[in-house]
Amino acid sequence: MIYSAAIKIRTQSGDRYFCGLGKRDSIQTAWSLAGAKLFLVGGSVDEKLDAIKALLAAKKKQFEIIKICEATEVKELQASAAEAHAHIQHLHDLWAEYSKDVTLGGTFRLSNKIWDVVNSWEADQCPF
Repeated sequence: MIYSAAIKIRTQSGDRYFCGLGKRDSIQTAWSLAGAKLFLVGGSVDEKLDAIKALLAAKKKQFEIIKICEATEVKELQASAAEAHAHIQHLHDLWAEYSKDVTLGGTFRLSNKIWDVVNSWEADQCPF
């Protein structure tokens, strides 16, 4: 199983996250996970992580590996984003189609029609 991970380092002033190496292999840290360097773990791709772990151990740093998310979760997020994009494209197509229809009687009725489509899509996606 492949997943992304970060390194949390315990310091006297609180937990920090590994973000890189400075001059002479000094440890650079970020205050939050947003600034952390992420590593791929699993299979043969974790060689860089092993090197950083060895360096941290040699410098007697207290650290732990934090699992961020699995590759399958990333694929699910990508699929959800693609599906949402398809629905947005559908709304654009609806707007283009209905804006040419003079029987709708103006933008207010056009907006209501598109709103009906959005509500039905939300009902399908969010059943609770």
